[in-house]
Amino acid sequence: MTRNKVTRRILTLWLLGIASAFAQDGTPVQVRELSTLLSPVVFTAPAEAVSANRSQISARIEARIQAIAVDVGNTVEAGQVIVMLDCSDNELARLQAEAELESAQVQLKRARQQLARSETLAPRQLLSEDLLEQRRTDVEAAEARMRRVQGGLDQAALAVSRCSIQSPFAGAVTERHASLGELARPGTPLLEIVDLDTIEVAAQVFPAELAHLDASPRVVFSFLDQEYPVTTARRSPVIDPVSRTQEVRLTFVEQAAPVGASGRLVWHGREPGVPAGLLVQRGGSLGIFIARNGRAVYHPLPRAQEGRPAMVDLPPDTRVVTDGRQGLRDGDPVTVVD
Repeated sequence: MTRNKVTRRILTLWLLGIASAFAQDGTPVQVRELSTLLSPVVFTAPAEAVSANRSQISARIEARIQAIAVDVGNTVEAGQVIVMLDCSDNELARLQAEAELESAQVQLKRARQQLARSETLAPRQLLSEDLLEQRRTDVEAAEARMRRVQGGLDQAALAVSRCSIQSPFAGAVTERHASLGELARPGTPLLEIVDLDTIEVAAQVFPAELAHLDASPRVVFSFLDQEYPVTTARRSPVIDPVSRTQEVRLTFVEQAAPVGASGRLVWHGREPGVPAGLLVQRGGSLGIFIARNGRAVYHPLPRAQEGRPAMVDLPPDTRVVTDGRQGLRDGDPVTVVD
Protein backbone atom coordinates (compact mmCIF):
# COMPACT_ATOMS: atom_id res chain seq x y z
CA MET A 1 0.00 0.00 0.00
CA THR A 2 1.44 3.39 -1.04
CA ARG A 3 1.97 6.33 1.30
CA ASN A 4 -0.83 8.36 -0.39
CA LYS A 5 -3.38 5.57 0.05
CA VAL A 6 -2.46 5.18 3.69
CA THR A 7 -2.80 8.93 4.22
CA ARG A 8 -6.22 9.02 2.57
CA ARG A 9 -7.40 6.04 4.60
CA ILE A 10 -6.26 7.63 7.84
CA LEU A 11 -7.98 10.94 6.92
CA THR A 12 -11.20 9.12 6.04
CA LEU A 13 -11.21 7.24 9.34
CA TRP A 14 -10.56 10.49 11.20
CA LEU A 15 -13.47 12.27 9.49
CA LEU A 16 -15.76 9.32 10.14
CA GLY A 17 -14.74 9.41 13.78
CA ILE A 18 -15.60 13.10 14.02
CA ALA A 19 -18.96 12.54 12.34
CA SER A 20 -19.68 9.60 14.63
CA ALA A 21 -18.83 11.71 17.66
CA PHE A 22 -21.16 14.51 16.57
CA ALA A 23 -23.90 11.98 15.75
CA GLN A 24 -23.52 10.49 19.18
CA ASP A 25 -23.44 13.85 21.00
CA GLY A 26 -26.30 15.37 18.91
CA THR A 27 -26.98 18.91 17.76
CA PRO A 28 -25.97 21.47 20.38
CA VAL A 29 -28.99 23.43 21.62
CA GLN A 30 -29.85 25.79 24.44
CA VAL A 31 -33.01 25.29 26.49
CA ARG A 32 -35.03 27.12 29.13
CA GLU A 33 -37.83 25.99 31.35
CA LEU A 34 -41.26 26.89 30.01
CA SER A 35 -42.17 28.80 33.17
CA THR A 36 -39.35 31.30 32.52
CA LEU A 37 -40.55 31.98 28.97
CA LEU A 38 -44.23 32.57 29.55
CA SER A 39 -45.58 36.08 29.17
CA PRO A 40 -49.08 37.55 28.69
CA VAL A 41 -50.47 36.82 25.25
CA VAL A 42 -51.67 40.04 23.62
CA PHE A 43 -54.18 39.76 20.80
CA THR A 44 -54.89 42.51 18.31
CA ALA A 45 -57.33 42.92 15.44
CA PRO A 46 -57.99 45.71 12.93
CA ALA A 47 -60.85 47.90 14.08
CA GLU A 48 -62.67 51.12 13.22
CA ALA A 49 -64.95 53.50 15.09
CA VAL A 50 -68.26 53.64 13.24
CA SER A 51 -71.59 55.33 13.79
CA ALA A 52 -74.71 53.22 14.20
CA ASN A 53 -76.65 55.78 12.13
CA ARG A 54 -75.38 57.46 9.00
CA SER A 55 -78.42 58.89 7.25
CA GLN A 56 -78.92 60.72 4.00
CA ILE A 57 -81.66 63.27 4.62
CA SER A 58 -84.02 63.75 1.67
CA ALA A 59 -87.24 65.61 0.91
CA ARG A 60 -90.61 63.87 1.07
CA ILE A 61 -92.38 66.33 -1.22
CA GLU A 62 -91.45 68.15 -4.41
CA ALA A 63 -90.63 71.81 -3.72
CA ARG A 64 -87.95 74.45 -4.17
CA ILE A 65 -85.24 74.65 -1.51
CA GLN A 66 -85.78 77.91 0.34
CA ALA A 67 -83.11 77.68 3.05
CA ILE A 68 -80.38 75.32 4.29
CA ALA A 69 -79.69 76.03 7.95
CA VAL A 70 -76.54 73.91 8.35
CA ASP A 71 -73.37 73.11 6.48
CA VAL A 72 -70.66 70.45 6.50
CA GLY A 73 -69.01 70.26 9.91
CA ASN A 74 -71.95 71.66 11.86
CA THR A 75 -73.48 69.67 14.70
CA VAL A 76 -77.24 69.40 15.00
CA GLU A 77 -79.71 68.39 17.69
CA ALA A 78 -82.53 65.90 17.27
CA GLY A 79 -85.57 67.69 15.82
CA GLN A 80 -83.60 70.74 14.68
CA VAL A 81 -84.79 72.28 11.41
CA ILE A 82 -82.03 71.85 8.85
CA VAL A 83 -83.76 72.55 5.49
CA MET A 84 -86.77 74.70 4.58
CA LEU A 85 -88.72 74.16 1.36
CA ASP A 86 -90.95 76.64 -0.43
CA CYS A 87 -94.39 75.86 0.97
CA SER A 88 -96.57 78.34 -0.97
CA ASP A 89 -98.47 75.73 -2.99
CA ASN A 90 -98.97 73.49 0.01
CA GLU A 91 -100.18 76.37 2.16
CA LEU A 92 -102.70 77.30 -0.53
CA ALA A 93 -103.89 73.70 -0.73
CA ARG A 94 -104.32 73.65 3.05
CA LEU A 95 -106.39 76.87 3.00
CA GLN A 96 -108.63 75.45 0.28
CA ALA A 97 -109.08 72.26 2.29
CA GLU A 98 -110.04 74.30 5.36
CA ALA A 99 -112.66 76.20 3.31
CA GLU A 100 -114.08 72.94 1.97
CA LEU A 101 -114.22 71.61 5.50
CA GLU A 102 -116.24 74.62 6.66
CA SER A 103 -118.65 74.12 3.76
CA ALA A 104 -118.99 70.43 4.57
CA GLN A 105 -119.70 71.23 8.21
CA VAL A 106 -122.48 73.62 7.22
CA GLN A 107 -123.98 71.08 4.84
CA LEU A 108 -123.87 68.35 7.49
CA LYS A 109 -125.49 70.63 10.05
CA ARG A 110 -128.36 71.50 7.65
CA ALA A 111 -128.90 67.86 6.74
CA ARG A 112 -129.13 66.86 10.39
CA GLN A 113 -131.60 69.66 11.13
CA GLN A 114 -133.83 68.57 8.24
CA LEU A 115 -133.71 64.98 9.43
CA ALA A 116 -134.67 65.98 12.95
CA ARG A 117 -137.64 67.97 11.65
CA SER A 118 -138.73 65.11 9.42
CA GLU A 119 -138.55 62.62 12.29
CA THR A 120 -140.88 64.93 14.25
CA LEU A 121 -143.46 65.19 11.42
CA ALA A 122 -143.42 61.55 10.35
CA PRO A 123 -145.29 60.11 13.38
CA ARG A 124 -148.14 62.48 12.70
CA GLN A 125 -148.17 61.36 9.09
CA LEU A 126 -147.33 64.87 7.94
CA LEU A 127 -144.32 63.52 6.04
CA SER A 128 -144.06 60.55 3.74
CA GLU A 129 -141.80 57.62 4.57
CA ASP A 130 -139.88 58.14 1.32
CA LEU A 131 -139.04 61.73 2.21
CA LEU A 132 -137.91 60.67 5.68
CA GLU A 133 -135.62 58.08 4.14
CA GLN A 134 -134.27 60.74 1.79
CA ARG A 135 -133.41 62.95 4.78
CA ARG A 136 -131.47 60.10 6.35
CA THR A 137 -129.61 59.53 3.10
CA ASP A 138 -128.75 63.22 2.93
CA VAL A 139 -127.19 63.06 6.40
CA GLU A 140 -125.11 59.98 5.48
CA ALA A 141 -123.88 61.69 2.31
CA ALA A 142 -122.98 64.85 4.24
CA GLU A 143 -121.09 62.81 6.82
CA ALA A 144 -119.19 60.98 4.05
CA ARG A 145 -118.25 64.30 2.43
CA MET A 146 -117.16 65.58 5.82
CA ARG A 147 -114.80 62.62 6.27
CA ARG A 148 -113.40 63.03 2.75
CA VAL A 149 -112.77 66.75 3.19
CA GLN A 150 -111.22 66.17 6.62
CA GLY A 151 -108.85 63.64 5.04
CA GLY A 152 -107.89 66.15 2.38
CA LEU A 153 -107.17 68.75 5.05
CA ASP A 154 -105.03 66.31 7.02
CA GLN A 155 -103.07 65.49 3.88
CA ALA A 156 -102.58 69.17 3.07
CA ALA A 157 -101.42 69.86 6.64
CA LEU A 158 -98.99 66.94 6.42
CA ALA A 159 -97.54 68.35 3.19
CA VAL A 160 -97.06 71.71 4.91
CA SER A 161 -95.26 70.05 7.82
CA ARG A 162 -92.91 68.33 5.38
CA CYS A 163 -91.76 71.69 4.08
CA SER A 164 -89.70 71.88 7.27
CA ILE A 165 -87.08 69.08 7.29
CA GLN A 166 -85.74 68.16 10.73
CA SER A 167 -82.74 66.14 11.89
CA PRO A 168 -83.81 62.67 13.04
CA PHE A 169 -81.05 62.53 15.68
CA ALA A 170 -78.20 64.51 17.19
CA GLY A 171 -75.13 64.33 14.99
CA ALA A 172 -72.78 66.06 12.61
CA VAL A 173 -73.30 67.09 8.99
CA THR A 174 -70.74 65.30 6.82
CA GLU A 175 -72.01 65.98 3.29
CA ARG A 176 -74.18 68.51 1.49
CA HIS A 177 -75.78 67.52 -1.81
CA ALA A 178 -78.19 70.40 -2.46
CA SER A 179 -78.12 74.16 -2.99
CA LEU A 180 -80.57 77.01 -2.56
CA GLY A 181 -83.18 77.31 -5.29
CA GLU A 182 -82.87 73.71 -6.46
CA LEU A 183 -85.99 71.63 -6.92
CA ALA A 184 -86.05 68.96 -4.24
CA ARG A 185 -87.81 65.74 -5.19
CA PRO A 186 -88.88 62.88 -2.92
CA GLY A 187 -85.94 60.58 -2.21
CA THR A 188 -83.27 62.97 -3.51
CA PRO A 189 -80.48 63.31 -0.86
CA LEU A 190 -80.01 66.81 0.53
CA LEU A 191 -77.63 66.30 3.47
CA GLU A 192 -75.80 63.45 5.18
CA ILE A 193 -75.77 63.33 8.99
CA VAL A 194 -73.73 60.99 11.19
CA ASP A 195 -75.05 60.05 14.62
CA LEU A 196 -72.57 61.05 17.35
CA ASP A 197 -74.42 59.44 20.27
CA THR A 198 -74.22 55.81 19.16
CA ILE A 199 -70.61 55.19 18.14
CA GLU A 200 -69.37 51.60 18.05
CA VAL A 201 -66.17 49.75 17.24
CA ALA A 202 -66.26 47.30 14.35
CA ALA A 203 -63.41 44.76 14.58
CA GLN A 204 -62.43 41.76 12.44
CA VAL A 205 -61.50 38.89 14.78
CA PHE A 206 -60.41 35.32 14.02
CA PRO A 207 -62.90 32.75 15.38
CA ALA A 208 -60.19 31.01 17.44
CA GLU A 209 -59.57 34.26 19.34
CA LEU A 210 -63.20 35.01 20.24
CA ALA A 211 -63.08 32.95 23.45
CA HIS A 212 -60.07 34.94 24.66
CA LEU A 213 -61.85 38.17 23.77
CA ASP A 214 -64.88 37.15 25.82
CA ALA A 215 -62.73 36.18 28.82
CA SER A 216 -60.38 39.15 28.72
CA PRO A 217 -60.79 41.48 31.73
CA ARG A 218 -59.89 44.54 29.69
CA VAL A 219 -60.40 45.30 26.01
CA VAL A 220 -59.39 48.61 24.45
CA PHE A 221 -59.59 50.34 21.10
CA SER A 222 -56.15 51.82 20.37
CA PHE A 223 -56.02 54.93 18.19
CA LEU A 224 -53.17 57.46 17.93
CA ASP A 225 -51.48 56.17 21.11
CA GLN A 226 -54.69 56.58 23.07
CA GLU A 227 -56.66 53.68 24.52
CA TYR A 228 -60.46 53.68 24.73
CA PRO A 229 -61.99 50.93 26.94
CA VAL A 230 -64.74 49.00 25.14
CA THR A 231 -67.05 46.10 25.85
CA THR A 232 -68.44 43.50 23.46
CA ALA A 233 -72.00 44.19 22.28
CA ARG A 234 -72.62 41.57 19.60
CA ARG A 235 -70.92 39.57 16.88
CA SER A 236 -71.77 38.39 13.41
CA PRO A 237 -72.35 34.63 13.07
CA VAL A 238 -70.95 34.78 9.52
CA ILE A 239 -67.27 34.19 8.73
CA ASP A 240 -65.90 36.36 5.94
CA PRO A 241 -64.76 34.03 3.12
CA VAL A 242 -61.75 36.23 2.25
CA SER A 243 -60.31 37.31 5.61
CA ARG A 244 -61.68 34.27 7.52
CA THR A 245 -62.71 36.59 10.35
CA GLN A 246 -65.96 37.47 12.11
CA GLU A 247 -67.12 41.03 12.70
CA VAL A 248 -67.47 41.99 16.35
CA ARG A 249 -69.25 45.16 17.45
CA LEU A 250 -68.18 46.79 20.72
CA THR A 251 -69.43 49.84 22.61
CA PHE A 252 -67.31 52.46 24.34
CA VAL A 253 -67.32 52.33 28.13
CA GLU A 254 -66.39 55.96 28.65
CA GLN A 255 -65.25 58.47 26.05
CA ALA A 256 -65.78 57.46 22.42
CA ALA A 257 -63.19 57.74 19.68
CA PRO A 258 -63.96 59.95 16.66
CA VAL A 259 -66.18 58.39 14.02
CA GLY A 260 -63.99 56.96 11.25
CA ALA A 261 -60.95 56.43 13.51
CA SER A 262 -59.01 53.41 12.26
CA GLY A 263 -56.95 51.57 14.87
CA ARG A 264 -56.54 48.21 16.60
CA LEU A 265 -58.60 46.26 19.07
CA VAL A 266 -56.28 45.01 21.86
CA TRP A 267 -56.94 42.41 24.55
CA HIS A 268 -55.05 39.82 26.62
CA GLY A 269 -55.44 36.06 26.51
CA ARG A 270 -56.74 34.01 29.39
CA GLU A 271 -53.36 32.28 29.87
CA PRO A 272 -49.73 33.29 29.22
CA GLY A 273 -47.87 31.92 26.21
CA VAL A 274 -44.45 31.52 24.62
CA PRO A 275 -42.98 34.34 22.49
CA ALA A 276 -43.68 34.25 18.78
CA GLY A 277 -39.94 34.08 18.04
CA LEU A 278 -39.75 30.53 19.41
CA LEU A 279 -42.31 29.14 16.98
CA VAL A 280 -41.09 27.00 14.09
CA GLN A 281 -43.01 25.51 11.23
CA ARG A 282 -42.93 21.78 10.59
CA GLY A 283 -45.34 19.78 8.46
CA GLY A 284 -47.55 22.76 7.72
CA SER A 285 -48.15 23.67 11.38
CA LEU A 286 -46.53 25.93 13.96
CA GLY A 287 -45.07 24.60 17.17
CA ILE A 288 -42.03 24.47 19.47
CA PHE A 289 -39.18 22.03 20.08
CA ILE A 290 -38.62 20.62 23.53
CA ALA A 291 -35.63 18.59 24.74
CA ARG A 292 -36.52 15.21 26.23
CA ASN A 293 -34.12 12.31 26.95
CA GLY A 294 -31.48 13.66 24.58
CA ARG A 295 -33.91 14.04 21.69
CA ALA A 296 -35.68 16.99 20.07
CA VAL A 297 -39.44 16.53 20.27
CA TYR A 298 -41.64 18.71 18.08
CA HIS A 299 -44.77 19.86 19.91
CA PRO A 300 -47.37 21.32 17.48
CA LEU A 301 -49.61 24.18 18.59
CA PRO A 302 -52.75 23.98 16.42
CA ARG A 303 -54.06 27.41 17.42
CA ALA A 304 -50.76 29.23 17.02
CA GLN A 305 -50.54 32.06 14.50
CA GLU A 306 -47.39 33.32 12.87
CA GLY A 307 -46.03 36.47 14.45
CA ARG A 308 -48.13 36.11 17.63
CA PRO A 309 -47.41 34.54 21.04
CA ALA A 310 -48.94 31.11 21.48
CA MET A 311 -50.39 29.39 24.51
CA VAL A 312 -48.84 26.04 25.46
CA ASP A 313 -50.44 23.19 27.41
CA LEU A 314 -47.22 21.72 28.88
CA PRO A 315 -45.83 21.43 32.44
CA PRO A 316 -43.97 24.52 33.68
CA ASP A 317 -40.64 22.62 33.94
CA THR A 318 -40.71 21.53 30.29
CA ARG A 319 -37.35 22.30 28.66
CA VAL A 320 -38.03 24.39 25.55
CA VAL A 321 -35.35 24.69 22.89
CA THR A 322 -34.53 28.39 22.51
CA ASP A 323 -31.36 28.27 20.34
CA GLY A 324 -30.39 25.77 17.66
CA ARG A 325 -33.98 24.89 16.81
CA GLN A 326 -34.06 26.07 13.20
CA GLY A 327 -32.49 22.96 11.65
CA LEU A 328 -34.03 20.44 14.03
CA ARG A 329 -36.37 17.67 13.08
CA ASP A 330 -38.60 15.64 15.33
CA GLY A 331 -36.51 12.92 17.00
CA ASP A 332 -33.07 14.40 16.27
CA PRO A 333 -30.46 13.80 18.98
CA VAL A 334 -29.54 16.99 20.83
CA THR A 335 -26.91 18.08 23.34
CA VAL A 336 -27.92 20.76 25.80
CA VAL A 337 -25.21 23.40 26.23
CA ASP A 338 -25.03 26.51 28.35
